[in-house]
Amino acid sequence: MSEERYALAVKGAGVGIWDWDMERGTLYWSPLFKEMAGLSPEEEPVTHDTFENLLHPDDRGLVENALRNHLFKRVPYDTEFRFSLPDGTVRWFRGRAQAVWNADGRAIRIAGSIYDITDQILASQQLQDSKARFLDFADAASEWFWESDIEHRYTYFSERLSEHAGVVPSAWLHLSRMDLAAEAMELPHWRQHVATLNAHRPFRNFEYEARGPNHETLWFRTSGKPVFDGVGGFLGYRGTGTNITTQKLTEIAHRRSEARAVRAEQILLDAIESLSDGFILLDANRCFLMCNSQYRRMFPAVASILTPGASYESICRYFAANRRFSDEWDQDTWVSRRLEPVGDGRSQEEQLSDGRWVRISDFPTKDGGVAGLRTDITKAKLQEQKLAKRERELLEAQKIARIGHWRLEVLTGEHEWSAGLYQIMKAPPGDYQPTMEDILSRIHEQDRDEAARRLAHCVATGSTTQWEYRIHNHEGDLMIWQSEGYCEFGADGSVTSVFGICRDVTNERQAEDMLRMAKDAAEAASKAKSDFLANMSHELRTPLNAIIGFSDMLSLEMLGPLGQRYLEYAQDINRSGRHLLELINDLLDMARIEAGKVVLHEEPVALDQVIDEALLLSRPVTSGTRHSIELDIPSPTPVLRVDRRSLKQVLINLLGNAVKFTPDGGRIAVTARVSSDGVAIVVTDSGIGIPRERIDDLGKPFSQVESGMARRHGGSGMGVFISKALVERHGGRLGIDSSLGNGTTVTIKLPLDRLMACSGS
Repeated sequence: MSEERYALAVKGAGVGIWDWDMERGTLYWSPLFKEMAGLSPEEEPVTHDTFENLLHPDDRGLVENALRNHLFKRVPYDTEFRFSLPDGTVRWFRGRAQAVWNADGRAIRIAGSIYDITDQILASQQLQDSKARFLDFADAASEWFWESDIEHRYTYFSERLSEHAGVVPSAWLHLSRMDLAAEAMELPHWRQHVATLNAHRPFRNFEYEARGPNHETLWFRTSGKPVFDGVGGFLGYRGTGTNITTQKLTEIAHRRSEARAVRAEQILLDAIESLSDGFILLDANRCFLMCNSQYRRMFPAVASILTPGASYESICRYFAANRRFSDEWDQDTWVSRRLEPVGDGRSQEEQLSDGRWVRISDFPTKDGGVAGLRTDITKAKLQEQKLAKRERELLEAQKIARIGHWRLEVLTGEHEWSAGLYQIMKAPPGDYQPTMEDILSRIHEQDRDEAARRLAHCVATGSTTQWEYRIHNHEGDLMIWQSEGYCEFGADGSVTSVFGICRDVTNERQAEDMLRMAKDAAEAASKAKSDFLANMSHELRTPLNAIIGFSDMLSLEMLGPLGQRYLEYAQDINRSGRHLLELINDLLDMARIEAGKVVLHEEPVALDQVIDEALLLSRPVTSGTRHSIELDIPSPTPVLRVDRRSLKQVLINLLGNAVKFTPDGGRIAVTARVSSDGVAIVVTDSGIGIPRERIDDLGKPFSQVESGMARRHGGSGMGVFISKALVERHGGRLGIDSSLGNGTTVTIKLPLDRLMACSGS
């Protein structure tokens, strides 16, 4: 039932609800309770004093004793009392309540209801008065006599009117019955009565509502006979009257009670109908009385036999034919068990043949019948199965990852281990029960105190802890574990247990040690390589400088004229020496880059100047070739904050490659641009180009594009690698765009913060 329907049902039943939370010190009265107590629904706060002030003084002790007996002796709280309302009226109420006690037996909360029984009390009292009156009538005449004239005005009342109606006879003389009526004359029974009087016919047991001397409502029953004179002239009526007020009040109270009962029954039926569970009600003979629509929807095949009086056995046999049985029960056995007395109540779960799961719950009623609930728990079962599967998967994952979890109960010191933890500990779950003492004894002696200290600090402060330690498994092997502990808290905020995760990191730590040794070995090898290259470069450069110098002297014929043949030999020796020197320099640059020893000496550099210097230094490469070289530098010239030597070396490498791989008559262009995202220096040639699938390889050491021109010009294959590394050291990027036969474009992209100014040079 929704909260709205519940509130509507409670209000419709005329029940006020209250709830006293003793721990929080709060008291709640429902709006109807406040209205019944003569208070405004918005009135706040309501307290225990509010309740005591409303209690009739004569009832306070009674209510206080009843409440005390319930809270301290658990005697049911069900009592009647009076409220003295703010408007001065006194109303009777019946109160019922139920408390909730904590584990210590102290009441912490009590909630209850009250409903107005004033009408019942009055009806009961009036019923007693009526009984006494009827006894008096048995001893004496219970009716009074009256006479009226031709206009139906009363001319006489016997004294019984005063005794039984509380009316002084003289007060009603000269008034007609119609004058005394408190009802509309248009009502059918009055119209018929007036017609009878006007026709001068006798009438019997006419009942009507009248106003008493104090304007109270009275009910009378009267009978009359017309009186005629000797010649038939109408003189009036003589008759008897009876005060039936008590009877009428009783009838009204009974009708109201019946109406309330019908309304309460309808509310109950509506509540049952609104249940999301199927509901069935059986009588003491185990015969069907009623069920809600949900029950019929859950079991449509049995709906045809759900008629009042149908035996529960026939319904059970339907269920027996439509459920899945375990091997231990056949259908007859299951039906017999379902027909057994329910005792204080029972509940069991069954699976139907269509796969649905149903929880069958039966409870005894006071009259010996059975109230049953049928709950579809299919979703819960599926979720339970999924959860069980996930738990299995989690355990498998823990086994694979060599992870396990544990829980330490702080008060008892008990340890609970997962299957994964037993596995990595190599301990049999059935034979080994972990204890704190045993676990600490297995931890390496150098790690034991720290582990105990961390765990104690975790419990004392409620914090999370993490540590790594060495531990001997069940077979005595030394392992390395990484543990994390998380505190779990009780209702009072104290630490009740510690939940933790253990991971076997032995293999990882061994791998880290091996990796560390490999790294040390690699660093040693790299240092040896660098030392070797430095030593070799010195040893090679000394004779190489002599070779280059003497070959220059021979080529320039400084020692005298040479023949053409020996002049070509000298030039070949010079070219080979310079090529070898270039290779040695590239090797040294690569070694410095790989060792991270490249240090930038940044300074303001005019871009046009460094490009001119690179072109000038590239002349030995371009000599003997016929290319057109174009420059496009913005004016004013950008001034960059860079390492002049590094940028110059990059440009020399790129220009050298452009010259090498561009046939005679080709075009080479150097372009510079400044934009919002940085400074771009672009070297473009119309040479042989590079296959796209080989472009990425050019950034690697010793990588060359296989071609006839590459083989003709030679080279170390490290120019692009060195250039790319030097550009990246400046925070920039080096990009290559090319395709076979369509030339190559190399772009140096430096960040905008490298731009210092623009020079007019």
